[in-house]
Amino acid sequence: MPLYDFQANDGEVLSVIMDTKQPLEAYHEQVVNGKVYKRIYHIPNMSVDSRPGVQIKDFERATSNKKLTVGQMQEISRDMHLKRVEKEGQDTVKETWYKEYEQNVGQPHADVARRDTRAKKAKRVAAAKKKLERFGVEVKF
Repeated sequence: MPLYDFQANDGEVLSVIMDTKQPLEAYHEQVVNGKVYKRIYHIPNMSVDSRPGVQIKDFERATSNKKLTVGQMQEISRDMHLKRVEKEGQDTVKETWYKEYEQNVGQPHADVARRDTRAKKAKRVAAAKKKLERFGVEVKF
């Protein structure tokens, strides 16, 4: 049974645990002591299994107690990713997540598979170009 928030015109907020057997109108509006409360619609919270680490604590510190939109939080996350790449040469948090994904699912993440395929193709192209250059053929892309 989920918890729903309702707000009156004067700003008073009411939280109600609703049963699924309630009439549909009850999900949009509540009347308590003659006061009409309209439903407040929130962005759903989603969570992925994660392990707290230093980077997660940094993100929490950067975003806690601030009224940010989801887009602003994504920008902060992207900036932190770019700083890790600049500092370490790769995003260790992302790579760790990819390894955990592969262990849990049994196959590499689609992004990793795509990246590996591009790397293999680049090696094949470089080898073919080198071979052709030995025969005097110049290859331009």
